[in-house]
Amino acid sequence: MKRKQFFNVVLALTMSGLLTSTEIKEENPKTDFIFYEKDTNIEQKSYTLSSLDLVSISDALGNKKYYFVEQDTCSLEYKSITNPQLEFSSTIPNLKETGHYWVPDATKSIALLNSFDLTMMAGYDVNDNYTQDELAMLESIFNNFNFNPYLYVKNATFSIENLFMVGNGESISIYDVNYCLPLEETIENETRTILYFYDVTNFKKALKCHYGISLEEEQILQEQNNYSYRNTFYIEKETSLYQGYTFLDDYYLYNVMNYLTEEQIARGFVYYSEIEEIIKNVNEGLEQNTILLLAKNK
Repeated sequence: MKRKQFFNVVLALTMSGLLTSTEIKEENPKTDFIFYEKDTNIEQKSYTLSSLDLVSISDALGNKKYYFVEQDTCSLEYKSITNPQLEFSSTIPNLKETGHYWVPDATKSIALLNSFDLTMMAGYDVNDNYTQDELAMLESIFNNFNFNPYLYVKNATFSIENLFMVGNGESISIYDVNYCLPLEETIENETRTILYFYDVTNFKKALKCHYGISLEEEQILQEQNNYSYRNTFYIEKETSLYQGYTFLDDYYLYNVMNYLTEEQIARGFVYYSEIEEIIKNVNEGLEQNTILLLAKNK
């Protein structure tokens, strides 16, 4: 083979190889796989807690479920971030500024909360941004049966002057005026302030009270800088997150001072464990008195 012919053969083979290579690349370009990876690895949208709220819902047993939501500006409803099919009315009780995490009332089993506050209460540092998956993980933590944002009260102290004791002659509960959720309620076209005083040993129960005046009358007194109406409230009923809970029928106000030791009175406050002990002793005494009363009536 002549040298010129050799070069021609080599050139022909080279061009053939290039052509074949080009055709393969066009049919299955090497970069296709890279583009495919990028298309399926779409970056999730991120959220800040300040832009989100939480909805809490309780079931018949008082168990809580929490959902991160954002408001739909068109429908004014709240939509779940982790489950977009879930929507909640914008008229649900708003607890965002109250510092409480549910309404202790089975008739008001849904409420809007401050997502930042509950995350902090759960003991988690607040991040700048959260993905949908990270929000779902937080929800699963909040929705755990054992999760209770009110456990901090077990380490709290309670001023004696803020405590009051209510019972029905068979059992008593102790309340602290500082653990009170005020809400507005409209019944038969009259709106008034209602007060839920949480049972300090069970925050899923409360005493529902009111001031005995309408919201309009209350506002008039406030304009006159007259807040004396707040010194008296009327018990409406006992409430609970538990549907079917048996409520008290008759109410009696007990003097807490009668059940305190001299040491407790001198220090001016009691511990959570001491409140539990007081309730236990009083209830046992009431139960014993009921047994004696029944025996005398025989």
